[in-house]
Amino acid sequence: MKNTADIFCGVFFLLICAVAVWSVSSLPEASGVDYVGPGTLPKFAIAILALCSCYLILKGFMVKAPKKYLPEKKVFLKICMVLILFYLYLASVTWLGDYFLSMENPVFLYGGGFGISTALFLMIILPFLGRKNPVEVIAVSLVTTALLIVVFGMFFKVLLP
Repeated sequence: MKNTADIFCGVFFLLICAVAVWSVSSLPEASGVDYVGPGTLPKFAIAILALCSCYLILKGFMVKAPKKYLPEKKVFLKICMVLILFYLYLASVTWLGDYFLSMENPVFLYGGGFGISTALFLMIILPFLGRKNPVEVIAVSLVTTALLIVVFGMFFKVLLP
């Protein structure tokens, strides 16, 4: 009658939330002038994850378990390919970031390795996930990468690899 996989996953994510709350508790609180501090966003994200986990547990008690747990072979292969491509993306960000960092006169001011790797990753993954229009793929890849570099690299001053 009940879906034990959903219940198990919900409890598992609640445990992750408990560990995260313990970890975030050591962050400093917001000062008297500021309303938000370093722990505000993590606490908000933990609360959202905890609410979703509780919903998953409740849903697990109300909905019957599916007869088939594993996806079709074609979908499973696509999931594996996306994970492999994501791993290659992370490796290329690190490698290119180290390469540009070791240069005496860097070519890029903000996140060269991140920018090149992210744009290429999106150009490869979007057609793989069903987007066929090349103009759309290139535009989305470049605009998304540029926005991420502007927002995180220039506005928030996060050091991108």
